[in-house]
Amino acid sequence: MTRKIFALMIILVILFSSCAYALSDSEYKELLKNKEFAEAEKELNAVWAKLKKELPKNAFELLQADQRQWLGRERDDNAKALIDENGMSKAEAYTSETQNRAEFLPSIADECYLVTNPDGIQGWYVEHAVNSEEEIGTLGIKYTDKKNGKVHVSFEVAYQVNPDSPESYHMGSWKAEGKYEGGNTLTLTDKEYPDCIATLTFDGDKVKVEITDAFYDHAMFGAGITLNGIYVREVQK
Repeated sequence: MTRKIFALMIILVILFSSCAYALSDSEYKELLKNKEFAEAEKELNAVWAKLKKELPKNAFELLQADQRQWLGRERDDNAKALIDENGMSKAEAYTSETQNRAEFLPSIADECYLVTNPDGIQGWYVEHAVNSEEEIGTLGIKYTDKKNGKVHVSFEVAYQVNPDSPESYHMGSWKAEGKYEGGNTLTLTDKEYPDCIATLTFDGDKVKVEITDAFYDHAMFGAGITLNGIYVREVQK
């Protein structure tokens, strides 16, 4: 999932830390006395309620599974990393992690929707490293107006600068609106830089992405980052 790439650096740091820390019910109730944490929880609950209304059943069930995973371990692991690596207090760490969850939950929901509701070119596509199952890029294509072929496209990509350093990742993202007019090709143009063009070529459940050199001329991404590659659709019913 998108959050896998976003949280990759934190996860790798955790691998080198001690055992996971679990927040007890009593500690959670104590944290709620903290104004900032309580506000973060309120915002997260509001986002959750909105998504519950908007998502179809199959997508929301997948989102629920992801939320259980976050509550079961990821929240605690990420907060522990913030405490150990950044020197945050427990309240600060859990507030930050809850704020991040509220911010990125809609993106996770989009992924849940796309993997459970493929429709033509609409879907969730993943690029893996060569000879590896590691996700290094994701591509989401979602119809915003199917009748007129309008789609929203989003990329998230990662590049590990130094394989021996868990923190040496460059991250990149790009979003665009496009119009699919049939066939096996979709061309996307950046709003700010018209010479930044991405061409998506579809072949069954695979998409080949090619971008113009203008992406690099305008320093759209960090060193080593590219959208180029083969992305494969993921489907979960």
